[in-house]
Amino acid sequence: MNLTIVLSQPSDIESHTVNQALTDPKWRQAMNDEFDALVRNGTWELVSSTSMQNLVGYECKCTDIPYTKQQLHEFFKQHDKNGNNLLSKEELKKAFDDLQSRNPGFRAWRAMGKADADGDQHISQQEMEALLDYAVGIKYQIKA
Repeated sequence: MNLTIVLSQPSDIESHTVNQALTDPKWRQAMNDEFDALVRNGTWELVSSTSMQNLVGYECKCTDIPYTKQQLHEFFKQHDKNGNNLLSKEELKKAFDDLQSRNPGFRAWRAMGKADADGDQHISQQEMEALLDYAVGIKYQIKA
C-alpha cells in the first residue's frame, strides 16, 4: 500500500500581498469582519483627509473605558480592608480616591446616603447593589 501525504504550502494558506488577499473571498470576508468589529467597538473611526495630510501611517486614539458593574463590585470588595464584608465611610472614601474622584469624601458621603438603607454607616452585601448603581451612574473609567 502506498500512501501519499500532501502538505499545504504557506502560499496555499496565507496571502503574501494585499492584492493576493483581496482576490481571496475568505480573506476579504475576514478583513470585512475585522473592520466591522473595529467600528462597532469604537476602536477607531474613519475621518476625511485633507490635502495637507500624509496618508501613510496611522494615529492611535486611545479611549478610556467605563468600569462595568462587575468590575466595580470587585473593586469595592478589595477596599474592605478589615474583611468584615462591610464598607465603612473611610473604606468608601479610599475606594473613591482610588477611582480618581475629585472629591472622594463627598462621594463616600453621597454613596452612604444612596446605599446605606439601614443607617448603620456601613454598606453591607445586601446594600451593595445600590452602591454599584450609584458608582456606575458616575461613569468612572479605566484609564487607557
